[in-house]
Amino acid sequence: DRSPSRGLGDVYKRQIMDSAEVKYILTIAEHRSISKAADALFISQPNLSRILINIEKDLGVKLFDRSCLPIKTTPAGEVCVKYCNQIDALLKSMSADIIGISRHNTPRITIGVPPVRGSYLLPLVLPVFSKAHPDIEVVIKEANSIMISQMIETGEVDIGIFSLPQTPSNLSCIELLRDPLLLMLPPNHILAYSGSNGVIPSIPIDMIHLLDGESFVAINSPKSITVRLICYLETTYNVHSSIGIRTQSNVMTYRLCELGMGLAAAMGVAIRSVALQHYPCLYKVDNLHEIWNIGIRKERHLSDIERAFIDITIQESSKLLSKPFKVIK
Repeated sequence: DRSPSRGLGDVYKRQIMDSAEVKYILTIAEHRSISKAADALFISQPNLSRILINIEKDLGVKLFDRSCLPIKTTPAGEVCVKYCNQIDALLKSMSADIIGISRHNTPRITIGVPPVRGSYLLPLVLPVFSKAHPDIEVVIKEANSIMISQMIETGEVDIGIFSLPQTPSNLSCIELLRDPLLLMLPPNHILAYSGSNGVIPSIPIDMIHLLDGESFVAINSPKSITVRLICYLETTYNVHSSIGIRTQSNVMTYRLCELGMGLAAAMGVAIRSVALQHYPCLYKVDNLHEIWNIGIRKERHLSDIERAFIDITIQESSKLLSKPFKVIK
């Protein structure tokens, strides 16, 4: 604790910790043990204890209560750890930004996006962005949503667009779009209606039982939206169905559904990008949807160019679900 003989000048001699000390404090707080933290940091336990004592002496407070095992942060320690986390995030952000600048002399922005989602969204966003900022080089890196979230955290991309069941806690995210999961029916199905380019209705609850025993055309993936829809119908309505034909693309899935080869699950944006023979017969099923997010690292300071890209992306993504269906005349 602070000695009564110490003045304010002594207490505030230490105005900032260096990056190594920030790392030491965070590692001790994470492991709740000085010896385990020392092992993780590859330094000796006595050396780490001495460093901690010096930090506490300079700050005039105890940061950790060593009287219990595992050790725990004091009230002052909790405040210190909170700010150390912010300092650590800023240092990582600064390092990533400087590396990004050093890679190329031309101002650039690096965007991470899954290939399919990028093919829907970026043709709307990039013409608007490039017109407003013609001197900015845009680099697009494609990967699945899990990898995109990791690339944001490591600084490999400046901004990422992704969809995951849960938003990663280590990212700051803005919701771009709630893309509805839709049931697509063949034209000859008992529940089929004459499709139009208007509002998509919800499937009548009292008619869902007519889907029992049906077969789906689906992309060959255990995590496909078709698998999600089939599981939902079974657990919610006790309606059992199966996958009869497995494909490798959305286009093939929708085309086979049109030909009466089975039902299909479709995302609202995806089906608007495919040229169909007729206006599709689509139903909403309750409130099933996927959320598209745009994310950055937490505590990261955005440049004016990055803010502009995010603003344009938010503006343009709202148009995706209002696009007309593509129908071959």
